[in-house]
Amino acid sequence: MTKTIQSRNARMVEPAAFTDDELAFGEQHTVLGPAYKAAQDSAEKFMAGFEAEHFKPLIEKFADDFRDKLWDDLKDYLLVDVESNLQGDLWRSVDATINALLTGQRWALNRYVLAQERYGEAPQVRAAIAGHCGDEIQAQRIAELEEEVAKLTERNRQLSERSW
Repeated sequence: MTKTIQSRNARMVEPAAFTDDELAFGEQHTVLGPAYKAAQDSAEKFMAGFEAEHFKPLIEKFADDFRDKLWDDLKDYLLVDVESNLQGDLWRSVDATINALLTGQRWALNRYVLAQERYGEAPQVRAAIAGHCGDEIQAQRIAELEEEVAKLTERNRQLSERSW
């Protein structure tokens, strides 16, 4: 069964599921229509048996779970982040010191290799460095210098043959 209602803009056919109050509401509020009032009535009827206290255990459980998850994620992230930053700082510090020694930066040589008053075993450190690879370093450096001399000799020859 359908009821016919007259609105100011058009004639509409509404299902009989709407009450007279809902249909009257729809005539007064054409933008919302009777379905809005029917939905409102259904929601009010459904919620009539609920009190705010019924939701309290759900909210508390949600809040506890959320707090625990947030704390676990934050704690894990912070610990991993601090560990990663510490590891990176240590690694860069050691790497920078070794680079300073290998490139002959004076502060590093004075602190670790040449400073006899700072380290009682400085002579042993120098002996160990020379003993571990002294011959290899000397041979490699001689080869590098010989290659450089050859390049410079060739360049000198080319420049001397050039007519200015």
